[in-house]
Amino acid sequence: MKTNEDLVKHLVRTGVLKREEYIRAFLNIDRKDFMWPGYEDMAYSDSPAPLGDTGQTISAPHMNAYAMEILQIDKDDIILEIGAGSGYQAAVIGMYIKLFKGAGHVYTVEYLRQLYEFAKWNITKTGLQEYVTVIYGDGSLGWPPKTKKPIYNKILVSAAATKPPKYLLNQLKENGKLLCPIGRLFHQTLCIFTRKQGEIHKKELFPVAYVPLKERNND
Repeated sequence: MKTNEDLVKHLVRTGVLKREEYIRAFLNIDRKDFMWPGYEDMAYSDSPAPLGDTGQTISAPHMNAYAMEILQIDKDDIILEIGAGSGYQAAVIGMYIKLFKGAGHVYTVEYLRQLYEFAKWNITKTGLQEYVTVIYGDGSLGWPPKTKKPIYNKILVSAAATKPPKYLLNQLKENGKLLCPIGRLFHQTLCIFTRKQGEIHKKELFPVAYVPLKERNND
């Protein structure tokens, strides 16, 4: 695939990307703008790519599309993303909110200073600061950290936790959904957690392979 349009067509053709609004958002965010310098030739490949020497990756595009489709992200949702990476996932969601004049917002938290700076720069380049806020901090503690208050309609964790992240579940609104890979290295399952009538319901989806979540105090 040679262009961003080729990549989006591939995601649609394979049945991963379905909703018309999401398709438009993906078309309006060029993945190449979010690649680490030196890895631009991997921009339109449906595969993860390294983010320099940080040990982190930009996810495969089909996983970005899956996340939006599974969570059924709405343009008015208040969204928390854990693991900003290069800012690509947050940018696509932010573009969707912008294109369809939503009242939603994405808060994306990054643990590594180098990636925080990279993601913030990328969001600024795309002019999405009104729709996306990049935060430097420990996302495994939620945002604000350890707050036991329902804040978010959707929470997306872009790294694998060893167990359900309690601080994030505490911040999930009624009928809210949290998408998170659970497990250890090479043995992970993508799970969705839904809050219904104050209780958390878990559903296992399919095996995945994500970098580990940088976790603190998640006991």
